[in-house]
Amino acid sequence: MLNNINNHKSSDRSDQTLNCMADKIEEEELVKRITVSLDDETYRILQQWADDEARSVPNLLAWLALKAAKEHDQGKDINGK
Repeated sequence: MLNNINNHKSSDRSDQTLNCMADKIEEEELVKRITVSLDDETYRILQQWADDEARSVPNLLAWLALKAAKEHDQGKDINGK
């Protein structure tokens, strides 16, 4: 997964929808706060990715979590589990 991070650019409509949803969640303060520990290399990669998209690292991580959760949930619907 980390190998794909440097090549990522969010430009399709679903990514824009997720971005909007992540921003809306933050604005409404319907968020759950968590603490995440990352090694230096992972943080450096995420910081570069966030910089490339004019985001903060926490905003990027919120977007990634939302995207992964939606993909996981859709996979459950497809597989019937």
